[in-house]
Amino acid sequence: MVFHVQSLWLIGTLNTLAFSVLVLLVRSTYPGHLRRALVLTALSNLGIALSFSLRIFYTQLPDFFSMVAANVLASFCLGMELFAIVALKRQDAPHAWIFGLPLLTLVSSLWFTYVQRNLTFSQLCFNTINLTLLIWIVWRISRPEHGRLPRADKLATVAFGLLGLSTLIVVLNFFASGSFPREYDLSQPRAVYNIVASCTAAALISSLFLLMVSERLSRELEIQALRDPLTEVYNRRAFEEIAFREMSGSVRSGLPFSLILCDIDHFKAINDTHGHLAGDAVLIAVTKALRASLRDEDFLFRWGGDEFFALLPRAGTVEAGVVARRIVEAFCSREFSIFGEPITVRLSVGLASNEGTLDDLSTLLRLADAAMYRSKQAAQKGFSFVADSNTGSIEYLAC
Repeated sequence: MVFHVQSLWLIGTLNTLAFSVLVLLVRSTYPGHLRRALVLTALSNLGIALSFSLRIFYTQLPDFFSMVAANVLASFCLGMELFAIVALKRQDAPHAWIFGLPLLTLVSSLWFTYVQRNLTFSQLCFNTINLTLLIWIVWRISRPEHGRLPRADKLATVAFGLLGLSTLIVVLNFFASGSFPREYDLSQPRAVYNIVASCTAAALISSLFLLMVSERLSRELEIQALRDPLTEVYNRRAFEEIAFREMSGSVRSGLPFSLILCDIDHFKAINDTHGHLAGDAVLIAVTKALRASLRDEDFLFRWGGDEFFALLPRAGTVEAGVVARRIVEAFCSREFSIFGEPITVRLSVGLASNEGTLDDLSTLLRLADAAMYRSKQAAQKGFSFVADSNTGSIEYLAC
């Protein structure tokens, strides 16, 4: 059986072309930066497919297409892949560098093809520039996000690292032998190696990129499931998971933690008087004010409607009382400018602390809820601050 090297380039062309079409078809189902990253990698693979197709007709095409255009497309596609990774990982990178190196490939290819004809030097510049892009890609992928490096990123780092190592071997072989192998001379193992490595790497990297996108989509969906869409703080489901974890840790370690329940007074009247859009704006403004009153390590949850929970790890009654008073003082007769109209917002706040003695989260919730309602009753009687000295674990506060 006679095997033609063009068949390898044809397989690579069809593979990258099919991947590009698939990605462009499904991109609209992905959110925001993931969609942008998919479009960029699809464009990169379209360029790779075109580059591979030019190499199929290497002997029939003029030098501009077989040498210059094919090389520039390959470098440009690596630049686009770098651009896609930067978008996927939400990093900042100067576009001049991303597109500058492929431009350098264009200049060097034109120079050594037409001005000073030296195809060996042209290939040396081409491979050196690609090696630089691959090193930059590996550096970008290997940077952790939020203190962790996703598993797919680790695999992609290895894949791009191996491709970079392969390119480095090609460059080192040039310095050892003084020339590059002809692409269609199958009697030279290096030529076969270069072709197989290029086609295999394109297929592997495309699959790993989809894995990187898939892992981030799963993480985003998980985060969205734990977030309130309006205020963007944790929701009730997240509270159940995090509070249970803190309760278990408190029982094991003996360290306290506290809950602060905040309820917006007369929120229904705000909706009835100013409209539900104004009510939503009030909820968002209250969320920002609560965040500003909490400590960095505290968690804020929207329990539902106009109720918010703050969970304070490693905070007993005294420490949590300081935070609760700060919240009360921030909302005492406070006016928020909502759509240019001043709206007075007041909160009733209930506090319950677990000093390492409770092992039932529902009991702590009930104590905080009871404290919050006593806070409302105290506000109606005109008290500015009420402390329950009977239990030692409950305080309720009102303006």
